[in-house]
Amino acid sequence: MFGKIGIYDTPVSRAMLRDHFNEVVQNDDNILRLKENEYGVTQVRESLFMGPGGIIKLKSAWLVANEGLMLTTVIPKGKQ
Repeated sequence: MFGKIGIYDTPVSRAMLRDHFNEVVQNDDNILRLKENEYGVTQVRESLFMGPGGIIKLKSAWLVANEGLMLTTVIPKGKQ
């Protein structure tokens, strides 16, 4: 799905994704839900990512750790 919006495994694409996720965690308005289990609390967030060839909706899961938020899962949503 990332390839459909022009995102491939390149340094530029990785930097775009890194910058996007750094912005995602700056705002708590995008938290869809909190999940708690034996590993701790996980925040599920939703965001729109703009690549050079289009836009995709992302759901991301973040473990709340002592060191800060740790990205654990990214699920792209959209038409296959």
